[in-house]
Formats: sequence, C-alpha cells, structure tokens
Amino acid sequence: MKAQEIYNLLDAAGVDFEVIEIDGGTRTIRFKVDKETKPTKATELTDAQLHQAANTMFAYGGGFAGTLAESFFKADSTNRKKLLVAFDELFMRYHRWNEEDNK
Repeated sequence: MKAQEIYNLLDAAGVDFEVIEIDGGTRTIRFKVDKETKPTKATELTDAQLHQAANTMFAYGGGFAGTLAESFFKADSTNRKKLLVAFDELFMRYHRWNEEDNK
C-alpha cells in the first residue's frame, strides 16, 4: 500500500494525524491524541459532576429545572438514570455552565 493511500484511509476514518519528514526524505506519521475526553451525555458524568449540575439547576434554573433537580436528589438510582436520559440536554447544559465557571 502506498503512503498516500494510507493517509487517505486515516483521513477518511477521521484520525487526527500529521506527516513529519525526517532527514533523507523518510516520512513518519504522528498521531494526535486528545488526552481528555469530555462526556457527551449526562449518564457519562461522575456523581460529583451530576450533583454540581443539579445544585446549579436548583439555584439558577427556572421552576422546572429547580423541581427537576429536587427530583434528582430524591430519586433512587433507577429513577435517577431515567431523569438523566429524559432530560439529558438540561443536565448537560448546567454541567457545561459549571465547567465554564471553573476555568
């Protein structure tokens, strides 16, 4: 397989890489790795992140968000997961808000 074919395959797969030329015309591929993967769903957040998001929802959200946060704190693990799945966008919004405030 030719080098250009390999580059095209990596690019098509969405792999982040760069080609570095070394002395004598030899080339090598350096893969870029994102060391920190950010959660994309509320169910991927840690317990501490979820509690922080719910506290923020209770303190700064409207009536619905505040009541949802109260429900989150009172729910057992099964119902808590249902809330996180059903209201993923809301929990993630407040989680991101907390992340921005902590920068």
